[in-house]
Amino acid sequence: MALPLALVALLVAGLLVGVSIYLVENMVSVNRAKIEDELRMNAANSGIEIGKKWVFQRINGPVALRRRTGWGKELSASSTIANLEVEKTSRVIDGVDVETVVYDVLFEGVAPGLDLGVNSVPLFGRTSMNNFDHSTGSSPPPVQGAYVIRSRAVYNGIEKILEQGLLVRKDTEL
Repeated sequence: MALPLALVALLVAGLLVGVSIYLVENMVSVNRAKIEDELRMNAANSGIEIGKKWVFQRINGPVALRRRTGWGKELSASSTIANLEVEKTSRVIDGVDVETVVYDVLFEGVAPGLDLGVNSVPLFGRTSMNNFDHSTGSSPPPVQGAYVIRSRAVYNGIEKILEQGLLVRKDTEL
């Protein structure tokens, strides 16, 4: 009677060990996927900041350095967003390949609600003026730049893409 009881106890213990190993492997793979996703997100956010840095370095310089080729000559939006590109950089951040592209989307002083694809939301649906002092009674300064910064981070064959719209207003034009 002891032998069958010992075999049943070994079988139950073996099943518990098997279930524990499965649960631990599952937890490890879920945590690894989460860590890799956070790594991609942080790298993509860094790409957005790289694009903002480019804009802020250029916005106080000559207009020609911050505008796409042929700016001011077109009457309507370009049929392809690639024609709006003004800066493109590629870097490796914490082992993640990051591509940052800055698009100049200002047309004749108007920042349009661009459609960047089927799943994209309009970028400039409403202009936020939270930082403008309305108590002065003056009108806000004109828009000097409207940019879309797209950051694409790729790690282990999986990509994360972030986009951010940026409106720039200045008191004076250089």
